Amino acid sequence: MENMSLEDLNRGFDEVTTEDLSLVEMDQLVTKFAMARNEYEIRKKELSTFFAEEVEATALRLQAALEKAGKKSYKVDGLGTISLVHKQTVTTPKTVEEKRQLFNYILDSYGQDVLDSMVSINHNTLNSFYNAEAERAEDKAMFHLPGLGSPVVRTETRFTKQRSK
Repeated sequence: MENMSLEDLNRGFDEVTTEDLSLVEMDQLVTKFAMARNEYEIRKKELSTFFAEEVEATALRLQAALEKAGKKSYKVDGLGTISLVHKQTVTTPKTVEEKRQLFNYILDSYGQDVLDSMVSINHNTLNSFYNAEAERAEDKAMFHLPGLGSPVVRTETRFTKQRSK
């Protein structure tokens, strides 16, 4: 099976089916999935890197050209306008102490509603916290966190590579 190409593995699996698969067919289908996923990840990374580098290099050339010409923008009829935009940015607080300082400033200056609108939780952090709380709950069937809806269960296909020995 290791010498098979994706085309070889595709034969017989072109349609979604509910038929029973033999163990050999199941092995082939899992192999096809692993090969396709690996190829997808490689190409996605290659394309992403290529286009990111291309966009960045072109943006730097355009910026230099606009600055040299003393222009803030340049319009191409029927396409759009390229502009130099100057933005000031800050990074989010990294330590608990920095977060407390910022949150206390917002609370003291603007009140609880503004603070509540600016505080957010990362999706993965929230789900980890929820799962840990649910695991600790005495009555798991009735567990609920205030402010959150009921969890949604989705089924996904996950493939884990076997580790080389």
